[in-house]
Amino acid sequence: MSTAAVCHHGVSADRCPLLQTANTTDESGRYRFKQQPAAVLWNCAQMGQAMSEVMEKEAVQRAIDSFGDAFAAEYEALMATKLGLPGGWNGPEDGALMQQWLTLLTGGSEGGLDYTNSFRALCHVDPAAGVEGAMECLHPVIGGSVAEEELPAWRSFFAVYLERVGPLDEAAQAQRRAEMLSANPKFILRNYQAHEVICALEDEDDPSKLHRLLRVLERPFDEQPEAEAEGFAEPGKRVILSRFVALSVSLIQKASLFQRPYL
Repeated sequence: MSTAAVCHHGVSADRCPLLQTANTTDESGRYRFKQQPAAVLWNCAQMGQAMSEVMEKEAVQRAIDSFGDAFAAEYEALMATKLGLPGGWNGPEDGALMQQWLTLLTGGSEGGLDYTNSFRALCHVDPAAGVEGAMECLHPVIGGSVAEEELPAWRSFFAVYLERVGPLDEAAQAQRRAEMLSANPKFILRNYQAHEVICALEDEDDPSKLHRLLRVLERPFDEQPEAEAEGFAEPGKRVILSRFVALSVSLIQKASLFQRPYL
């Protein structure tokens, strides 16, 4: 999402690591995922300025001033679900826990771990399995990417995280896990996938990749073992695209990604 074209419905087509950007021409990181809230606020301010000729300026300013609180409340509620925090958001302590988690995601040898896959792996952490059990669940994400000296920080996070989640009976844990799985998609539309689809259509007149991708994205929260085996959950490498990649509205609509906002 750029400052020139805000995605009002909240859908993000490619959630790359927090400190990276899916825009391969953005060398400064202006459009990186972490910067999106500031980009939205800037756009709201510009829209408010444009509307000030037909609306009361005080009302416009109040709306702009309310953005921070409104964004924080929604963000915290969504994060509580994504992190699986029983009882919802619990103030500054949960804020510190979330920040610890997001800081871990900026580490690793690839300039940051995959945001989507990391949250999805967290869904499978069983509080009863302890810190080492949690580390095992995250191994597919952090194994080979996180240096040995970074692992103590991960264990420290899980010690605090598991204490926050607390002991849960079997039914409560099953409900918590189901809610997390419904908030953390397994599959998202990634830039390199859209690029491959467009190349297949333009160069080979082959729509099969498009049709297969759409079938996968119609069920973003389902496990779909066959799709995973085909690599649809892989983050891919950042590459300089040889042509302009148009992530068309029709493609996203067909993939049913307008059904809900994804954090």
